[in-house]
Formats: sequence, structure tokens, C-alpha cells
Amino acid sequence: MPSSVTLALKTTNPLNGSWGRWQSRSFARRKQRNAASAACRAQVGDPLPLPLVITLTRVAPSGGLDDDALPASLKAIRDGVTDWLGLSDDRATPRLQWRYEQRRGPRGAYSVEILFAPMEQ
Repeated sequence: MPSSVTLALKTTNPLNGSWGRWQSRSFARRKQRNAASAACRAQVGDPLPLPLVITLTRVAPSGGLDDDALPASLKAIRDGVTDWLGLSDDRATPRLQWRYEQRRGPRGAYSVEILFAPMEQ
């Protein structure tokens, strides 16, 4: 049974310098990572059993990011999800499959939706 989490936060493209100096980038990434982990804990509860397909959807009023910027903008969220799952590295397991999507939202509304679904075996 799929579970989902919604975070009310704005993600930006870190590949174009939009996060400013390294201190600003570090603070913003840590804040997003902690928010993702806490939201998963609050909205889903205990970590879900693996294997999982995890879809991260960026919702923003813009026309969207290109295909390399989208995963980069959601990296801190991905790290927060793996923290919640109790994994030390999101690349180290074939038991996770990551998918990235984006869609236009209403003006001034930013969010990230995380959808968890069992992996087809």
C-alpha cells in the first residue's frame, strides 16, 4: 500500500549558484534534510520495509527544472528519507529505486511530495 509525505518547502537548483555562499548552501541543505526525515517520521511513522520505489515530486509555480537540475534540487530531501529509513548511503542498496517528477503548482505555493510504493520483484 503506497504511503506519502508532503513537505511545504521550496527547492532550488544548486547547480546554477542559486544557493549563495557555501555556508548558506550548507544551512539550507541541512534544514531540508532534517525536515524530510522529521516529516517522514511524523506522517508515516516507523520506516517502511524495503524494497521501495520512492518518487520525489517537486511542485513549484515555475515551468520546471531541466533533467539534471531536478535530482540535484531534491538531493537533501533524498538524504533525509534515507536517514529516516536508517540507511547510511542512498546509493549502496539496490533495494531502493528513486524517481523524480515535477509539476506546476499555484502561484506562491512550493512543496515536495514523497511517494513510497513497494518495488515490483
